[in-house]
Amino acid sequence: MRAAPSRRVLAARSCAGVLGALTVAACGGGGGEAASGLPSTADSAGIQIVTNGPKPSGGTGWTVGQTPTFDVGGGDKGPDYELTQVVGAARLGDGRVAVANASSAQIRFYRADGTFETAVGRAGEGPGEFRMLGGLWLGRGDSLLVPDVQLQRLTAFDGSGAFGRSFALGGRSGVQIGQSGVRLALPQAWLADGSVVGAEQEFRLNSQAEGSYRDTVAVLRFGAEGEVLDTVGRFPGIEMRQTTLTFGGRTIPTPSPVPLGRNTVVGGRGDRVFVATNEGWELREIGPGGELERLIRIAEPPVELTEADIAANRAEQLELLEGFPQFRSVPAEIKEQMLKSLQEAEYPKTLTWVAGILPGPDQTVWVREVVRPGDRPGRMAVFDAGGVLVARIEIPARFQVFQVGASELLGVWRDPDGVEHVRAYPLSR
Repeated sequence: MRAAPSRRVLAARSCAGVLGALTVAACGGGGGEAASGLPSTADSAGIQIVTNGPKPSGGTGWTVGQTPTFDVGGGDKGPDYELTQVVGAARLGDGRVAVANASSAQIRFYRADGTFETAVGRAGEGPGEFRMLGGLWLGRGDSLLVPDVQLQRLTAFDGSGAFGRSFALGGRSGVQIGQSGVRLALPQAWLADGSVVGAEQEFRLNSQAEGSYRDTVAVLRFGAEGEVLDTVGRFPGIEMRQTTLTFGGRTIPTPSPVPLGRNTVVGGRGDRVFVATNEGWELREIGPGGELERLIRIAEPPVELTEADIAANRAEQLELLEGFPQFRSVPAEIKEQMLKSLQEAEYPKTLTWVAGILPGPDQTVWVREVVRPGDRPGRMAVFDAGGVLVARIEIPARFQVFQVGASELLGVWRDPDGVEHVRAYPLSR
């Protein structure tokens, strides 16, 4: 297992902004004894509720080394080693590492020592081509599944990079733009049986909504050919506000994500789906039949945002927006309004809790936690198969984990100048 022009043109440009936010959208360590009486387990109408204290039960000896054991990117080795907009990476069974490099629309393969081996994919819409890479998952037999957010399809490759097949979730390829808004189906996880978990949401255009709101997102399970198998559930989606774009004498209300706002995060492990709506520190564990089996919580209050946090996040969002390929082709008039909107955006009072959910070895679930913006270490919370918090691990600053192994964390690291590297850091337990 292991997003003056006609209304339709303006909607497409708004969609590019939403896609950018979705593609780039987003922790100190813990230790010691758990709070008195925690973790605790209760049962409510057949649903197990596990409440953990902020510190792992029984302490933790889990650490992440600061010296990478695998490092690709930067330097002057040539274009095959230059990485930009890395959206996924996976260690294959033979030690090679597959990297989804969105700027070149490629899946690149590197040997265990970091030597470039080959690359597949290019910009386009044909078989094995991509418009907007949205991630990479590793499956059985080193098979790879790669989502394309703009084309709204997934492409399967084998471990050598040979093209297998492409399919669309729900049988609808391409971004769906209608009179009411933009509809996206965003893949979230690849389960052990080959099914894909996706989140489908419509972003309303021309809405008169005031303040922040969260439209419903449907979490669905799709079969190996993209057919809908069942509905996992319906949850609050990305927290949005209506802004306006003016172009060619026309003003159109446009949805924009609230910076550092609430969103629903989805992940999978084996045959189970995990959902965090970020209304509190809580994971919902949903079984293969779609039933809610367990609520996993950490009894921890929200972190209040400071002016320094907001300034740091504005700078981060500006850097991400300017680095997003579609932004370069946006007309200057709209680009200026987008930048102004970013500078004037209203922030929430507190941070959310969950930024990502990943499967780990030994039936563990790893949660990338939200931390204050800026150049500071990240944090991941680790839960065992029963939902008990067993570790809270500090990870290197500017490092985003894509894959958890038995003895390493693999992901993308950005140096202080924003140069990207795919790295593996050793994990000790």
